[in-house]
Formats: sequence, structure tokens, C-alpha cells
Amino acid sequence: MSPLGPCLGRRAMSSTGHATPYVYTSYTECVARVDSFAAGLEYMDLLVANEDGMWLLGLYMKNCMEWVLAEHAAYCLSAATVPLYDTLGPDTVQYVLAHTGLACVVCTRKELSRLCEAKASGKCPRFKAVVLVDGVVSSAAKLAEEAGLYVVSYAKVEAIGAQHIATEGHKHRPPTGSDVATFCYTSGTTGNPKGALITHTNMVTTIAGTSEAALEVFPEDRHLSYLPLPHIFERVVLSGMLKAGASVGFSRGDPLLLIEDIQALRPTLLPVAPRVLNKIYDKINAGISAAGGLKKKIFDAGLIAKTHGLAEGRLHHGLYDAILFKKIKKGLGMDCLRFMISGSAPLSSSVMNFWRCVLGVPVVEGYGQTEGTAAATISSPDDMATVGHVGGPVSCVEIVLEDVPEMGYLNTDSQHRSDPCCGRGEILIRGPNVFKGYYKEDAKTREAIDEDGWLHSGDIGLWTPDGCLAIIDRRKNIFKLAQGMTAEQFSLIVALFSFFDL
Repeated sequence: MSPLGPCLGRRAMSSTGHATPYVYTSYTECVARVDSFAAGLEYMDLLVANEDGMWLLGLYMKNCMEWVLAEHAAYCLSAATVPLYDTLGPDTVQYVLAHTGLACVVCTRKELSRLCEAKASGKCPRFKAVVLVDGVVSSAAKLAEEAGLYVVSYAKVEAIGAQHIATEGHKHRPPTGSDVATFCYTSGTTGNPKGALITHTNMVTTIAGTSEAALEVFPEDRHLSYLPLPHIFERVVLSGMLKAGASVGFSRGDPLLLIEDIQALRPTLLPVAPRVLNKIYDKINAGISAAGGLKKKIFDAGLIAKTHGLAEGRLHHGLYDAILFKKIKKGLGMDCLRFMISGSAPLSSSVMNFWRCVLGVPVVEGYGQTEGTAAATISSPDDMATVGHVGGPVSCVEIVLEDVPEMGYLNTDSQHRSDPCCGRGEILIRGPNVFKGYYKEDAKTREAIDEDGWLHSGDIGLWTPDGCLAIIDRRKNIFKLAQGMTAEQFSLIVALFSFFDL
């Protein structure tokens, strides 16, 4: 990693309404900003311990540079972050503020009114201060004052912190591995969202485990951060990029501009939600069908040829890549991709093979849940011939299948429908990436993690003869989910739909 290498980047809007190319802040500059903001938070007494003695900082905005800088500033002070988002329901912000006893939230002016409403409700008395990333204007100051909130700009906190460092210095209080790094609120089918406590050990071991599964990141890699940062999948990916000294650019937060942002950044690694891939897949196919004639014949022939190649372990085709697929990749801004990973929900076999053909790079699928810090299994980049499974365990976890006799699933089963298998049952996960528990929810924590440390996923899986895991059912089927996806996966999809207005 180069201290002067690009770390975090964004696109600015010109006076004509056009976005600039990505402009990056170096690692040295980012570290200095983290130090300054941490010192400012402490010097201005913006971090206040809650009733359980936890130092917490709320983050409530779309993905941006300040989101990441503020989180790492909190870590400098052994504080944990509490990401807030609206997609779990209109009362979620108020609930999370009250549930955690948050005193300070970093946000933009767009989110201020929701925070003021929560404060005015009287149900979150510990909530005292708001730090505005995009600055304090008179209307924002008046709104906050009427709600009884202290409001200050991010720039001012940073400037005061920098001055404090220059005159008196500032010493970090780094966390231990067992300390909570972040709260991840997940939704069940009923009731309030649960605050999953993710520790620093959880994060580090997940990053290490996925890196050993051939997801190694290099300093020259580029990542576009567009999946919501409050969800653990994006947080793990972004943290892995920073660990490797790679660069991260932030999307503008508009789903209609996502392809433009990809074209501008030209990522080398791309984590995706199936919904995003499906939409682009549909648009490409619609365009090819509308073109018809010779173009469609060439495209169909290219897909057939490359699909046959996948069965033989080949991702490339000399003719069709040159005349067809390289042009599509470049048009999408994906011509620099060397890897794509799909997570959060099942990806259909046809779409998976389509993207493997078009991109000519490994497209893999992972399985995990918030409580397991997003990583349990991942398919191998060397296996582009098979679909319908989520690969084998990452190196930091153990996985067993527990009998579910009332549903007819046993770990001794040798057949699933007409296909051979090597056992079926509920997926249990154990390892250092398993979360600490649900905040203030001891009973639900005991339901999730048994006495031997096994996390009960609630998903039914089977082992394929090749040693891969396939998800086939859900143990607690309150309602039937398409493609065998879990309730947690379903709630994440709903969140993604709302976040991207899809």
C-alpha cells in the first residue's frame, strides 16, 4: 500500500450539472481526517456512553466518504457505530435511537427532519447532537433547535479536532478484538428489528476467511460502493479493500445513474445483489431482441459457444470475445473487472451463466447472514461449470447439517428429489465470525446460538457430492419464499429495493 495512493473517492457535480471523473483522497489524507474527526468528537464531548457504558456513534446517510471516515474515527475511541436506515419501516429510526441510547448521529440535511421527529417524540431522551456532513444552514439550525438538538457541521468538528491535535496532541484508545465494532439491525417476520452485535474479531476473521477463498484484494483494485453500508455484506467488502490498500469510490446514490458511475470508476471487483444483475440482464436482452437480425444471431451464437466453454472450464472465446463481449463489457464500464461476487439472495442459473459468458471472469456466489458477518460459504473461482450451489465453507467457519426429522431432512440422506446428495438438514455455523448476540435480546440470542457455539441459520441445506452447499428450504416457513431464500435474505432484498427505489 502506498500512503499517497488513492483511498476514498467521489464524483463532484459541475456547474453544468455533469458529474466529474472520480477524484480520490489519499490514504495519508484519510488517516489525517480520521484522526481530526476523532479528536473533535472527543474534545467537543459528542460521544457519550449509553446506559450500558457503550460509546456509540450513529451514522445515517447514503454511502459516502464521511460515512467511512466517521466510522473509523469512532474506532479510534473504542466506540461502536450504529447505522440507521429507513428501509425496515417508518418507526425504525426512533426505535434504534431509543434502543441503543444514542447521543450523537452523523447525517446529511436530508435525514435531519426524521431525526428531529424522533427527538420530538420524547422516546429517545439521550439523543442530543447531530453532525451534518453537508454543513449547517439557517433552516437546519432552526429545525434542530426547535427539536432540542445541538447541531454542528462535520467540517467544524474536524477543524476543532485538527487544532486540538496541533496544540495538545491526541491519543487513540484502540478497541480489542472482542469489542463491538458495529450494530447491524436485522428484521424478522414480526416485531421490532434486532440489533446484531458485530465485533472487530468477527470482521477481521471474515475478511481473512474470504481472502483465503481466492478473493484476494490488491492495492491496484477499485471498488464501487453502492450497496447500502448499514448491511454487513458491503461493510465487509469495503473493509477488505481498505485492508489491502485498494481504492473505493462512492456511487451518487441514484439507481438510474449506477451504470454511469460504474463506467466512470471501471471497478476491478464488483459485489452485486441479484436484483441489480437481473435488471441489467433484462436490459441487455431487450436491446438485443429489439436489434434482431444478424446482431441477435451473433449474440445467441456467442452465448451458446461460451456456455459450452464454461462446461469445459473455459471463460474465454477468441472470436466472440473480440467481436462482441468485449464491447458489451466496455459499454457497461466492466472491462477492467477481474471478479464478481453475488450475495444476499439466490442468483438464477441462467443469469449466472449469462454473466460468466459476457464478462469472461469468475462470477461466484456466496452464502451467509448478518449473524455470521456475511460469510459462511463461497463458490470457487475455479469452478465456472456448475451452478445451483453456494460453494464450500470459508476457512474461518465450521458447518454441519442438523437433522430436521419433522420436515424429513436427515444428515444421512443420500438423495434429494432425483439428485444424489451427502446429507440434508438445518445449516449450523460455528467460528470466530459468529456474532456476539442481539443487543438487549438474551432470549433471542440463545435461540440463535446454542451452548456449543453453533449459530442456527434456520436454512435447510444439503451437501452435494462435490462438497458444496446448496440451500433448499427454510426451517421456520412462516411464509413460502421464492427460490428457497431465507427470511433474512428476503428482508435484505426488500431493503435493497427500497434503497435503490427499484
